[in-house]
Amino acid sequence: MKKHLALLLFLLAPAVLLAQEEDYDYEKYEKEYDEFMERYKSSEEEAYYHVDEDKEWVVAPFVPTDAEDVKSYKNKFFEFTEIENFTPYDENQQWTPFQDSLIKAGHFLWYEPRQFIGGVDRSDILKYEKKDNVVAFAYWQNEFRQGRGIWIAYSMDGGKSWAHYHSGLIQEKPLFVKWYSKYPLIKSNGDLQIEACLMRKASGPGLHGFVEHELVQDGLLVTFELETLAKDSDGDGLTDIMETRLRTDLNNLDTDGDGITDDLDMNPRYNLPRTEKTLIYEAVINDDLRAHRFWDEDCEIIPFSEMPIPHYVTDTTNTILVVTDDPDFLACQPTQERIIFMRTEEFENTKDTFFEEKENVSFSPLFKVDNMEDAYVFGVGGAFWSNDYVVEKQKDGWCIKVTMSIIE
Repeated sequence: MKKHLALLLFLLAPAVLLAQEEDYDYEKYEKEYDEFMERYKSSEEEAYYHVDEDKEWVVAPFVPTDAEDVKSYKNKFFEFTEIENFTPYDENQQWTPFQDSLIKAGHFLWYEPRQFIGGVDRSDILKYEKKDNVVAFAYWQNEFRQGRGIWIAYSMDGGKSWAHYHSGLIQEKPLFVKWYSKYPLIKSNGDLQIEACLMRKASGPGLHGFVEHELVQDGLLVTFELETLAKDSDGDGLTDIMETRLRTDLNNLDTDGDGITDDLDMNPRYNLPRTEKTLIYEAVINDDLRAHRFWDEDCEIIPFSEMPIPHYVTDTTNTILVVTDDPDFLACQPTQERIIFMRTEEFENTKDTFFEEKENVSFSPLFKVDNMEDAYVFGVGGAFWSNDYVVEKQKDGWCIKVTMSIIE
């Protein structure tokens, strides 16, 4: 715990603002923090996590995805075939064509005015092509916090109006789309194709969360049928590819039956009764300022009677995956991000392991504090950050405080 204390002092304690004063007592602060944490000790938490003899948290070693598993990857929405005359994978090819043109002209990418085509920043466009009145381009965006999703923009009137379709691909998971290939994007029948290769993770998150990938198989050509990209079986505004991505029902426009169609629902898979503990999770996932009180600050109660104002998905709403079996959590009403909840068994048994990864946001269970009634500790973490909380039940609501926050 003490190895994080310097970071803790910087990130959490309001008292650090007094650090410029010569008489600030750091030893007293450390003692008060340790005493506070001792009061909220949880044997359940220690038993849940694997802890070594030195009481240090043990991180599971990184294991690369098996190369043969990567080679067996299939996708029901598109085909990819082996080709002989292919453009070899180039690990140094990182910039998109527009970015490359700016760099070659001696411009700084971050200071250039943004330019858009079809509502998409040109810096995100991987491959652009026009054939008669048909204009199409492939681009990426980070709407799922799990890497760069590959999207297709398609126009049949020379670029006056556009349709946008998710391809179902996430770059390097495991297909890497090559935008520098010489293969034409638009086929003679109007469908699309793009060269690709298969990749796997070669290392876990390193500096700033970057992950190294390595080539498994090169020389693949991916074909996207326009009819498949656009298909929306239940007419809810989400294509079948997107519904598969979100794990919603392709043939039911309201998967959880709560009266909100899947395209607007912030929690489209579960409609369970709310409980008092649901409020705890909602306060954290909805970035409630009352859940940002530090351990040594006065608490602001979150009332049991409080109901979140309904929010709906928009074009700018992010989507995150959360794996949990807690019905209190599954009943949440998100307001900041769309949450795709999966139960543990469903997540572990899914065959399409490249569609979802558990790494983007994770929540621990609520661990009961040993010597206190209705008091719990829990943690929330992402790829580059983690927060620890204590929560205690008061007469009219919950008191939630942050005990540690780490940003890598």
